[in-house]
Amino acid sequence: MHKPAQLYLASKSPRRRELLTQWGLNFEVLLNPFDDVSEEPLANEEPIDYVTRVAAEKALSVDSYIQTAGMTRLPVLASDTIVELDGEILRKPADKVDAFKTLKKLSGKTHRVISSVAVIDKNRNFFRTLLSLKCNSGSFLQTKSKNILPRRNRWTKPVPTPFKGELLNSSNPSTAVIQELSAFRN
Repeated sequence: MHKPAQLYLASKSPRRRELLTQWGLNFEVLLNPFDDVSEEPLANEEPIDYVTRVAAEKALSVDSYIQTAGMTRLPVLASDTIVELDGEILRKPADKVDAFKTLKKLSGKTHRVISSVAVIDKNRNFFRTLLSLKCNSGSFLQTKSKNILPRRNRWTKPVPTPFKGELLNSSNPSTAVIQELSAFRN
């Protein structure tokens, strides 16, 4: 028996769909077909400001579409994750060659992985949280092969993102978003 959606996921990310499924949440992927959120950084925008803005704009865009289209009001979940190296926001690799170049750039350096999550509940209350992790990528240059890339054909980020469970398992003080998501579990 198909259970109705408990929330809208404002994301095309296969990993986020996988996580929500693992958490036992019923959801519907929904993007605003009339408003493509720009993922270009604004002039002089700091990485934390960028990731927070993009996650919020994704959630607000879908919320606006729900209202305009007269759809059933459900909570909206949006997220964005970036890798920042020395103040530079590293773009999503276009392909495996680009991904290898990014890994080479990160090799042996400390960088930050920053995730922002935005939730608009069915009463239109807005919650958001931010998770920033310092990471040391070790040396990717020691390998002689380009087989360090994921085997699956869904490479979308330069390094694995922290939105793979650490958000719920961390001692992150931003519990409002976590409680909001937990309320949807079966």
